Amino acid sequence: SSAGAHTSATSTRVSRPRSVVAVPESTSRVQATVSYVTENYIAFILLMMAMLLILNLVLVYRLSSTAQTCTSQFDIINSLPASAEGRDEWVRILQQQQELHKKEIERWQEVLKWISKLVSEVHGSLDKLQKSSIYSSSTWSGEKSEL
Repeated sequence: SSAGAHTSATSTRVSRPRSVVAVPESTSRVQATVSYVTENYIAFILLMMAMLLILNLVLVYRLSSTAQTCTSQFDIINSLPASAEGRDEWVRILQQQQELHKKEIERWQEVLKWISKLVSEVHGSLDKLQKSSIYSSSTWSGEKSEL
């Protein structure tokens, strides 16, 4: 009987280390999952930062090209004479630009009127289609009930 008690104590000792080992395995799985998620999160953040850096470089390039364009336009303005003839030239250029701007606005107004007309025609056609499909669906449901 003492051997039986000794055996049960031994089996208890064996089962305890197994349960103790099982807890660290689940903990290591959780830690592995957390580290995997953390690595993916860091990779995602690095990818986003790289994309933002590239976009920033594109914007800086566009800004510098715009600044160069403005500088070249100021060079043209500075090359015009400051005399009365130069002022008359400026007035003529500004009037031409104003006329071109006015014509462009009129053209866009015509385009918008045309688009508005097309949208109203499409709306009317859709209303007609909806009314005809309601009629045809009620006709079909009536015919189905007769069968």
